[in-house]
Amino acid sequence: MVASLNALYTELARRASLNMGEYLAATYLRLAMKAQSQCRSTIEALAEMKNPPVVFARQANISNGPQQVSNGTPIVRQRPNS
Repeated sequence: MVASLNALYTELARRASLNMGEYLAATYLRLAMKAQSQCRSTIEALAEMKNPPVVFARQANISNGPQQVSNGTPIVRQRPNS
């Protein structure tokens, strides 16, 4: 995929240089730049798939009902003597 996009860019850039001074040159050059941009985008996507970014999750806030937060020493509740 990357090789074909690179070959397409090279061919379109060559055609643009051969037609300098004509309207067609701008069209070829625009298409060449689009092919180069897609090639860069494809390489970035492949690199990200091969080396995914590392995510460090600090806290997961998951609640399925009542929630208790313990941020220090536990509170001891005493029952009254009966």
